[in-house]
Amino acid sequence: MKIAFFDSGIGGLTVLHQAMKLLPGEQFVFLADEDHVPYGVKPREEVLGYVLDIADFLVKKNVKAIVIACNTATSVGIEELHRRYSLPIFGMEPAVAKALDRDPDHRVLVIATNITCKGKMLQDQIARVDKKGLVDTLPMP
Repeated sequence: MKIAFFDSGIGGLTVLHQAMKLLPGEQFVFLADEDHVPYGVKPREEVLGYVLDIADFLVKKNVKAIVIACNTATSVGIEELHRRYSLPIFGMEPAVAKALDRDPDHRVLVIATNITCKGKMLQDQIARVDKKGLVDTLPMP
């Protein structure tokens, strides 16, 4: 059984590359949703539909785990995928805590899609770790 990675385009190949180095005995498959790229300019509900369709497709292919190699898709869909499936599902998350740990007295700018910047996942993460109000977000397409 393979570990599946997906992204709206090909940026997630960098995540796959790292996994291949860390897990040389595993088999992988990568799905780039180039029919719908970019996700960041689309409505949340539309992106969620793409994420659910892709996950359904991958599960039918009997993958043993799914990695959402896309911040926007993670922000929109990971909670629903965890509800629907029992297999391991991993996603991307901006490294806000790591950035603040590295330099706790300087501002941090998270550049991400509008969906990611306004999403509950990132907002909850910022609220949890940014006690000094040092984190700003900048939505980009």
